[in-house]
Amino acid sequence: ALRSLTRRCSSGQLLRRVPVFRPGARMEAPPAAAYDWTAVDKVVMITCDVQGPRLKASREALKSFNLDGVLEVRQFEPDPEDKIRGCYMSHVTVLEEAEQTLGQGGKEDYIVLVVEDNIGVTGAASSPEMPDVIKDVLSYAKSDRPWDVIHLGYIMYVPGLSVLRVPDDGTQDGSVGGGLLRHVVQVRVTNAQSALGNTAYLISKRGVDAVLREHRKNGFRVPIPDLMAEIFPESRFAAYPMPFHRSPKIRSIVNPQFDDLRQIMFRPSWITFWEQILVTTGLSTSVVFPSLIAFVVVLFLVSSAQAATAAWQLATSPQDFDGNVALIVLETLVSAFSLAFILYGASLAPK
Repeated sequence: ALRSLTRRCSSGQLLRRVPVFRPGARMEAPPAAAYDWTAVDKVVMITCDVQGPRLKASREALKSFNLDGVLEVRQFEPDPEDKIRGCYMSHVTVLEEAEQTLGQGGKEDYIVLVVEDNIGVTGAASSPEMPDVIKDVLSYAKSDRPWDVIHLGYIMYVPGLSVLRVPDDGTQDGSVGGGLLRHVVQVRVTNAQSALGNTAYLISKRGVDAVLREHRKNGFRVPIPDLMAEIFPESRFAAYPMPFHRSPKIRSIVNPQFDDLRQIMFRPSWITFWEQILVTTGLSTSVVFPSLIAFVVVLFLVSSAQAATAAWQLATSPQDFDGNVALIVLETLVSAFSLAFILYGASLAPK
């Protein structure tokens, strides 16, 4: 797989098919009016904090996407005995309300956008192309192609995640060429416990029916992201690049013990960069993560050996040294910092 990937990258074949968004690049965000959400029948935000800073920050993120005016805010009290169950029940309740107001209202099909009050925007959100991303995603959602969930924001740092290109059957806008869609990708996980989160997602009537059918049969048994991974193994998709993500600045109600890790891993520009790696390679995070760590370790060992050799030559025979001391020291510091960063992140990750 790596040999094939190398050939495709060197020939430019793969890169021509992948829209590139440069993390950190300064771009003027599109106006909110550029976004048209009329294809969505209901937009709901789940919150436990109607008057607090969580909701205020989240509404600002949605306002830039022309969603604030159509947003319905649903407040839920946290479950004091089981916060994960409380999160699960809030999503189930929102879907039950959609079933009652839309399904029983005679709609044969409908689309619901559900967001949580920890939402933020990614590094790609200010791209001039983002309105086209949303347009293409909604075009896919309104097509006859089967789907249950389309994530507009998800967690990409989970094991066993693959983000795959979707074939273009000619019925949707936004082809990237070569028979692939430009702004819609498929997300798959090898383990249902590799949860992608539910920060922002579109769900179809078929998806609503499936979640509620499972809930009415078995009740609460797993977190809502795990449930969706379990019952929708091949029918979950995502916007590419995704506009939203779980904000690192908003503390978690369910698992605050991971807030320090989120501060490191959920930076908007890094999310967009990591997303590009997964889409470009098509490889699972279970392959990409170990490869990245191995590369950093090798780089650290090589640069450390070069630094040690340079120090020895300078100490014993400085007249024979013809290397660049500053460059060697810089390489060593950068690789050491990268290795320390990875080890620190690993120490904070759930065990």
